[in-house]
Amino acid sequence: MQQFSDYVDEKNPDIIVCMGDYDNGKLLRYLYDRAEKIGFDLQLGKVCISSSYRKITYFDQFGFAGLIERARFGFLPLDEAAKYSINRLIDSRNCFELIQKDFVIPSRSGGSNHEHIRTIEQIVSGDKGGMVISPQIGLHEDVLALDYDNEYANLIVNHNLSYETVGGEARKGLLPTIVERFLKRRLYFKRLLKEFPKDSIEYVWCE
Repeated sequence: MQQFSDYVDEKNPDIIVCMGDYDNGKLLRYLYDRAEKIGFDLQLGKVCISSSYRKITYFDQFGFAGLIERARFGFLPLDEAAKYSINRLIDSRNCFELIQKDFVIPSRSGGSNHEHIRTIEQIVSGDKGGMVISPQIGLHEDVLALDYDNEYANLIVNHNLSYETVGGEARKGLLPTIVERFLKRRLYFKRLLKEFPKDSIEYVWCE
């Protein structure tokens, strides 16, 4: 414990990456508990990020550049941005935008997050967003594959798709307001990729 603290004080890193198959919060709690038992005042004051030997984390895949993008999008500390799922990350950004517009965000503490039981017909009728229609089995001729970049983001922006615009609200919705800025940013970097060699540091940062 003393050696660890001395090493941190000597190197004075801004960020500590915890390698292994454990949560950084558990690791820090263990360190503080051990320090308290031996009467040692452990002062870290650092950002700690988890990395895993057995599974690829967001930090492992995209590094600090990708992690900073997530933190900026969700207005979160780096360690929280590394742990949040994409849905929770979007919720964090939505809450920030709504608070800026003087909306009240209800607390979910003590409430139930479970959906009510629904029939298959109700699910099919209400949840069409991610539906994939199975193709007809057999040999087909003159088949055309159609795809376009950033499909969901473009649909949200171009068709004003948001929680509050389902009934045909004419005003620009919450999601298009958020997504449009980051869609333009993403397309900018994708165009920028073509200007750099794949083995260059600029390409890695843009990617």
